Amino acid sequence: MSEASKKVLKKVDHSQRPDVEQALMRFVENPVDHRLRFEKYKGMDNLYSIRANYRLRIYLADDGDMQMQIVHIGNHDFAKRIK
Repeated sequence: MSEASKKVLKKVDHSQRPDVEQALMRFVENPVDHRLRFEKYKGMDNLYSIRANYRLRIYLADDGDMQMQIVHIGNHDFAKRIK
């Protein structure tokens, strides 16, 4: 895990940490697990998201070489702000 990803994870509220960790484990095991609701953002070359829980999304940037970096953990507003 990159240092930038670790910094983003440190900012996660402790009450949300189990959901985030579980989603990341699922993603590592099976990126297309339907519970994650993996999606690519249209108009964004390398931005994707997976679902940690009903309100919480984990935003990932494709760094190439089959690696993803966590860029943000939050609600859908993040994707709207960066468009």
